[in-house]
Amino acid sequence: MAPPVCFSDLPPEALDDIARRAGALNNVVCSAVCRPWRRALKTTRLGLLKQPNRPYSVNLELWCGSIELHPIRRCINGERTVRIANHDGAAPVTRIVGSSHGWLVTVDEDGGLSLLEAVTGRLYPLPPITSSGSKKVAKDLDQMGESMFQKAELVPGHRLGTFAVMLIHGGGFGMSFLRPGAKCWTAVRVPKWMKQKFVDVVFHQGAFYTVSRDAEVSAWTPDASRSRGRSARGSPSWCRSAAATCSWCLGCTSARGRGSPWRTSGRRPSWWGAAAA
Repeated sequence: MAPPVCFSDLPPEALDDIARRAGALNNVVCSAVCRPWRRALKTTRLGLLKQPNRPYSVNLELWCGSIELHPIRRCINGERTVRIANHDGAAPVTRIVGSSHGWLVTVDEDGGLSLLEAVTGRLYPLPPITSSGSKKVAKDLDQMGESMFQKAELVPGHRLGTFAVMLIHGGGFGMSFLRPGAKCWTAVRVPKWMKQKFVDVVFHQGAFYTVSRDAEVSAWTPDASRSRGRSARGSPSWCRSAAATCSWCLGCTSARGRGSPWRTSGRRPSWWGAAAA
């Protein structure tokens, strides 16, 4: 039997025990930003917990760099607000550009990217976006600051706690990719004939897919190249070859230098001090 790769793969008995130990409030917080957690909790007997499914609204406090979760309905047990404070004098989080599997991808006022644990408030800095060596990226950051970042897609690997990131920036005209374990970003070389603006990026079955302002869907492999694609009106059959090419990158630890995994559970992610892929 293969080892579990996310919460959804755990036995119902284990999920039930985790849910009860975490309590209703933490279950709500985690399921708000973690799809596997949300799917997994459906298999447990959460109806026996105190108000387990109460919805919360998220409010980002720019002045103090904290995130507040407010119950939409009034709580009976007095738990009205969860504040995730800013620690260690770090620059306050000013934008959230992506979320997946219990993590938020954040940008501070100096344009620094980090992963934020929504429950504990711990920040794990990502390499600076200028580490790609791209002059255009450095120029955009100097001119636009933190507003240059538009959308980040955080992708889980084959092992629990391994991730890669694809980032849309520069007003939607640039993209960068961060391999698991790498110290620097890779600037994606967009073909010159692709002048349209990227408005969104998602990950599906081993490939990144971008949507442009002109409704064109393109597939990208993790080595930052573009696989052949068509507009949204065309046949989607081209996606299959892209998925096959992409699967090796996530969670790969081979001796060929394709990147070591990011381990994010319980300690600092392993890309700290790791060799660049």
